[in-house]
Amino acid sequence: IRATKACTKTAASSYSSSSLAMNENDHHHEKSKLSIAILGGGIAGLSCASRLLTQHKKSYVDPSSSSSSSRYELEVTVFDTGRLRPGGRCSSRLPGDAPAVAKGGGGGTSNHRNDRRACDNEGTTSNNNGDGEIPDNIRRALAGAANDAGTNASRDRIVNGMGPVDHAAQMVSIPDIDSPLDEFRSQLQEWLEEGVVESFPEDSVCELIDENEGGEGSSRESKLQPLEGEMYYGKGGMGNIPIAMREHCLSFNQFGDNYTGQSFRILQDVWVSPSNGVKYIGNHDDANEGDEGARLWELRAGKKSLGKYHRLVIAHNGKCADRIMSRTPARAFHSLLRTRFAPYVPRWGGREMTLNSIYSLAFAVKSKKDGGGGDDACSPIVDALSKLSSSSQNGKNIYTVMIKNEPSLRLLSCNTSKHHHEQNPNSDSNIEVFTL
Repeated sequence: IRATKACTKTAASSYSSSSLAMNENDHHHEKSKLSIAILGGGIAGLSCASRLLTQHKKSYVDPSSSSSSSRYELEVTVFDTGRLRPGGRCSSRLPGDAPAVAKGGGGGTSNHRNDRRACDNEGTTSNNNGDGEIPDNIRRALAGAANDAGTNASRDRIVNGMGPVDHAAQMVSIPDIDSPLDEFRSQLQEWLEEGVVESFPEDSVCELIDENEGGEGSSRESKLQPLEGEMYYGKGGMGNIPIAMREHCLSFNQFGDNYTGQSFRILQDVWVSPSNGVKYIGNHDDANEGDEGARLWELRAGKKSLGKYHRLVIAHNGKCADRIMSRTPARAFHSLLRTRFAPYVPRWGGREMTLNSIYSLAFAVKSKKDGGGGDDACSPIVDALSKLSSSSQNGKNIYTVMIKNEPSLRLLSCNTSKHHHEQNPNSDSNIEVFTL
């Protein structure tokens, strides 16, 4: 959010070192600086960073450019809550990922940052159980898994020993709309050639629908209908897409003669509280010599300052954007971000944006041998998909199902099929991992 016009400083002097320190003798030190903080390292935040860096480099290296961006150096910092890597809703659990460890250990939950969602108030957790304790049945299940690490009950066996598990987003598609999507299609083609994404095989994405054979009032019969269109998924996990985007942004960090006026950094496992993590420090003249105007925003994580920045970009979901901007002077702008959680939008629209919660569940189902061969083993879910397929297709070749005949469910995706999890043909207890 650009709160004020840039004010170019003409005085040339020494300046404090940034996250990517430059040689004081470098001739670029005479240019002023513009620092931008981006809250959120998902697809939106990384896309924003990439765009800012790309556009600035074009004008910076062009001697004939009259753009204002050719007059200053750009520093882009992304703050992300992801413990291990960026991605937001486009993230994956990968083999070898260590689980989060709450401070203090023991049972129950703590007030560690990893126990909170970005939209929770200070001191509250995402646990909906009133006393803050893990329910007994869940505690017994987790204890059994921890004590039986060599079997299929082990969480490490399920999550870390098989392959990627996509948490939320399951695919990337090019919608059939009139708007021009050439740049988006070009980016996907580039990722396809680089092995960042893969195309879904034919008939591997289906809709689950109901058909009334006898007309209205007759019994419903469910069937799978293959979908057509350009659909892709992250090779090795959907999280491979934001990782590729991060690497692209890092490629702008060049030094010496290759320096083109930009620097990029991304900080993981940083929780900027929507309640007090963002502070507008105003238009007072606190700019350092060589700065591109006053630094207007200060970010904090608890009691620790994360620095002051000229510009702030909110790349969070609606509720977080609402809470972050509620404490700034941008009242008119904040009124556009007001949100509420409800199952339906009011008939008259309402004064706020209505958000509907979507929950994602990853679970594992044990496969069973059918006919004695490992290749014939499948879970009851895959077996059911095979029977519902209109083309008598093997359920193992159906990666993702759009659920159209059940109001509480939206999508089912088999990570085992999509990401080719390793299965032991001699085992009586292979498992298949799904995201619902």
